[in-house]
This record gives sequence, structure tokens and C-alpha cells, in this order.
Amino acid sequence: MNKAMSKKNSCISIYPTHQATEQALEDLQKAGLDLKQVFIASKVYRSDAYPIGFYNVGESRCYWECDVQTNLKRTANAVINGGFSAFGAMLYNMGIPRSCIKQYEQAVMLGQNLLIVHGDSDIVEQACKILHSESQQVTVHRA
Repeated sequence: MNKAMSKKNSCISIYPTHQATEQALEDLQKAGLDLKQVFIASKVYRSDAYPIGFYNVGESRCYWECDVQTNLKRTANAVINGGFSAFGAMLYNMGIPRSCIKQYEQAVMLGQNLLIVHGDSDIVEQACKILHSESQQVTVHRA
């Protein structure tokens, strides 16, 4: 497997609250996982129309913000990277299968939080073991 392909592995957990998401982040950090591999997408509760996502580019942490109720509806039928919304295109570029993207977009629109660990298969497998429990489902997407 080449280096570019090995970076398209992800595990995704959907959390109902910010508190549950923060607890998951703490669990990852306590286990020694590099949080530069973690991406979070959620609604921002200071204005319930805005989701915010964080992602890493090299050593820099970036974020995006958009009006999900307007922009996702507006881009729902737009052709962006194969018919996805901007958020869906980002997920697709991370290696998330086309068949799962709508589920993740809807989760964010409904106020749930996505916690995505993205990177080499070893890191993704480690994160999956940390996050998965009887009450928490984790989906792994491999390149």
C-alpha cells in the first residue's frame, strides 16, 4: 500500500452531546493518541444554525464554519466533487465511502457530533479500540 492510500483510513463515532464528545477526546488523549489526527464536526450552540469543524493540515489546525440550514440545503443538489455538499466532499476526500456521507451530514444537521480519527491504519485501529463500547458504535472506513 502506498503512503497516500494509508492516510485514507478513518473511524467515526457519532455523539449526541458535546459532553460525550469531550469525554471521548479525553479518552483518546489519555491513551496517548495524537489529537492532530482528530476531526470534530458539530453544531455550535451559540448560534444553532452553524456547525463548526476542525481539521488538520500538516502542523496547522484549521476550522470551517457554515450555515448548515441554508448552505447544506442550497448545496444539496449542487455538483461539488461528484454531487456532494462542501462538507460531504470533505468527507469523501478523507476516504469516507459515498454510501455513508448522507448519514454523517444528517447527524450534524440534527445537532449530533462527529468525532473522526483519520490517518494510518494503526492509529485508526487504536482509536477504534478506545472509543468502541457496548453503548458507543464506531465505524471504521479503510482505504
